[in-house]
Amino acid sequence: MTLNSNNDMVREIKGLKKGALNNFKLTFSGSSGNILGWFSPITVNSLSDDTVIQKITEWRSIHRASFFTQFEPTEDKTRNWLKENVLLDDTRILFIIYNAEGTPIGNYGLRDIHDTQAELDNLLIGDSTSTGPLVLIAIKTFLNWIFSQFGFKVITASIFKQNLTTILIHKRLGFKVTREIPVKKVVRGDVIQFIRDKNADSPNAYIVEMAICQSERELQQK
Repeated sequence: MTLNSNNDMVREIKGLKKGALNNFKLTFSGSSGNILGWFSPITVNSLSDDTVIQKITEWRSIHRASFFTQFEPTEDKTRNWLKENVLLDDTRILFIIYNAEGTPIGNYGLRDIHDTQAELDNLLIGDSTSTGPLVLIAIKTFLNWIFSQFGFKVITASIFKQNLTTILIHKRLGFKVTREIPVKKVVRGDVIQFIRDKNADSPNAYIVEMAICQSERELQQK
């Protein structure tokens, strides 16, 4: 695969290529300017960070029903997934969200990163003490950054229809529902997958696809 400039930036952020985005951290602040927390990317060094591995495993277990692929998570599976499916994929990046005290409270990321668009991925808030306003501020900061950093024209998101909280969060940030897609449940051993199937007669669930355009976001911020 030929890397475009966005893929090069992803590699820099993940520490796979030397550049200005090595050791990157994105902070988000309150109305008075006080730092509320920050986003730190999963890098090559994260595979040896036991706290990060433990937290992601814990969050995935708590929120298992929110994933399109569901299984019993373990720390070994998490470490392997981060290596094979996140670090080695130049169209994907995952961030750990920290609060002001430096405690990891969740994760968020991007997948299918191309020149003009990408899809939001893996929003998990594992710390039940984290308030809604903090999450909204964090995601708004994240969206502003990825639009300006990568030059996307549109950002999309795919969410289970029953995941009303996550859908509402994105609607409050300007996302609009573009369509609903039926999915069928497929069980393979101890892994459950929900696969898009537009022709499903009796779908097991629905996925809501959402999107926000850069042009619309600019109008909202004027």
